[in-house]
Amino acid sequence: MGSLKQKRETLKEDEPWLVEKSFLVTGREWVRGRILGQGGFGSVYLASVKKPKLGSEGFPAIMAVKTALMAKSFELVSERSLLGEFRGCPFVIDCYGEDFTAGIGYNLVFNVFLEYADGGTIGDLIKQSGGSGLCELQVRKYTESILKGIQYIHERGFVHCDLKPENILLVTSGSGFVPKIGDLGLAKGAAG
Repeated sequence: MGSLKQKRETLKEDEPWLVEKSFLVTGREWVRGRILGQGGFGSVYLASVKKPKLGSEGFPAIMAVKTALMAKSFELVSERSLLGEFRGCPFVIDCYGEDFTAGIGYNLVFNVFLEYADGGTIGDLIKQSGGSGLCELQVRKYTESILKGIQYIHERGFVHCDLKPENILLVTSGSGFVPKIGDLGLAKGAAG
């Protein structure tokens, strides 16, 4: 509990421009929750939808929201665009849309709403294994899904450029987790 408080205090120091309250996005209010992760191009938070309104379908009750100051959001804007290209692939994280909010000091903040990976990442799973690694059955299942996701991305003329265990997200599905490729901020168009 103390470490979470410390993490929140650190977050406030690192991102003093961020306002922690409800916002309006296409007819829905949403609330930024706890931090899920931080990267070089922004931070990811849990987000929940409040008071759904008529005509605002398309947003689940719980999402992840990737956030960056607009002035530093080139990679996030690019990622949002690419996720639109990959919509419908069951092995790439889903994107529900974007929103702009005003932070403290009227800093414009760009927010991208993503599918919430409640299982964390494959990197988390490997760390939790205590050095024993994943069982062969898991490796086969996850590898097949990841390769299908990579194939989908490549068939559309793009290369991920930052594929690593921390960018393979685990989403609950039926009797387990489905690995989905995420963090496409460094993806590039394939030459030729």
